[in-house]
Amino acid sequence: LFLHFLGTNGWFSTDNARTVCAVIETPSRYIMLDCGDGVSRLDDVVLHGRADERGVDLFLSHFHLDHTYGLHIITRFADKLGKGLRIFCQVWFQDFAQHLNSAPPTIETT
Repeated sequence: LFLHFLGTNGWFSTDNARTVCAVIETPSRYIMLDCGDGVSRLDDVVLHGRADERGVDLFLSHFHLDHTYGLHIITRFADKLGKGLRIFCQVWFQDFAQHLNSAPPTIETT
């Protein structure tokens, strides 16, 4: 097992630190603890630019922005994670989480 700290800063990012995100690397999956903007370092620190058959199990401790801001970022890694992304969170958040990788709504004008 390997533990990667992708973000350890408080409630905002700085030039040198990102908000909360840690990844435990196991033989079968990645276990991600919270999803601050530190998740933007996933490719550089964990995946090293290559695709991986393992998926990610994301556990969200609570819903402050410093723990969830990276939710929109993690979807850019979807094509590199063979077994996809599973999000574990409080029940009321599940409906929102199901739409993270959907196309944004569009407005038609005439």
